[in-house]
Amino acid sequence: MTPARMTWAEFRWLLTASLVVLLLASLPTIYAWSLADADHVFTGFVYNTEDGNSYIAKMRLGATGEWLFHIFYTVEPHDPALAFLLHILLGKLAAAAGLSLVLVYHLARVLFGLALLWTIYAFAARFTPDVITRRLAWALAATGSGLGWLLLLLGQSHWLGALPL
Repeated sequence: MTPARMTWAEFRWLLTASLVVLLLASLPTIYAWSLADADHVFTGFVYNTEDGNSYIAKMRLGATGEWLFHIFYTVEPHDPALAFLLHILLGKLAAAAGLSLVLVYHLARVLFGLALLWTIYAFAARFTPDVITRRLAWALAATGSGLGWLLLLLGQSHWLGALPL
């Protein structure tokens, strides 16, 4: 099966739709960030803050010159290991560019999200020449997850044990 070729119109649709999806997914973060002031600090994560803050901690290792991941919160000794390399590299990039770790994390999230959405569409194009079917497959994949922040709007802030803010 040979992949169908994308037209320029299809490419423009994919780029526009991808940017819209990524913007909508980023709105809660942008809004929360806009509320921060001298008395209120926004850590950069609206939902699943435990994981998000652990990513920033891993990035901090890279920003301070480390190449190896250290497990700090255990009583058992562990040797440093080459793990979480993406986060360590993002930390190095943030330090070199003089940008905040949280900003670099979210810029990378959007960039990699764009790459993922492009790949999903290319995958669908590999199996169907029909543009409508490709777009439907892409839309289902693009909007079928990552909406946990909506639970906050429904007052379900501790659903499945997750702490949102």
